[in-house]
Amino acid sequence: MRHVSGTYRNGVVELDEAVNWADETSVQVVSAEEEDVCMDGTPWPKTEEEIQDWWQWFDSLDPMLTDEEYARFEANRLEEKEMQKTLAEEEADKLARHFR
Repeated sequence: MRHVSGTYRNGVVELDEAVNWADETSVQVVSAEEEDVCMDGTPWPKTEEEIQDWWQWFDSLDPMLTDEEYARFEANRLEEKEMQKTLAEEEADKLARHFR
């Protein structure tokens, strides 16, 4: 199977290069544009009703973390943030020594 690109214009696909295919050769045309879809492959809601239905579904989902798990996650995140700030300052000092 040979892939050839082209452009759809005025109801016709114009190929970017000449091809030597026999008449009545079966072809398949697929748009190169990516469709904006949800993670499950369904299209995003477009109408106000579809959007409201989506929010209702989303709000019905159980939380990913319990309150206790979230508190632990947040404490770990803040601890890591402080450690990274210290490491960044140490690395900046090392780098600055090279330019003195």
